[in-house]
Amino acid sequence: MNIGDVLLRRAEQSDALAAADVWLRSFATALHFSASSTR
Repeated sequence: MNIGDVLLRRAEQSDALAAADVWLRSFATALHFSASSTR
């Protein structure tokens, strides 16, 4: 394994984490709005 493989693997992990973070934020926002609209 060379340094390029390590960097690529880390980039893929951070991309996955960023995508999950964005999804969770939008999901939480949707939950918040749906909860506040029912009150």
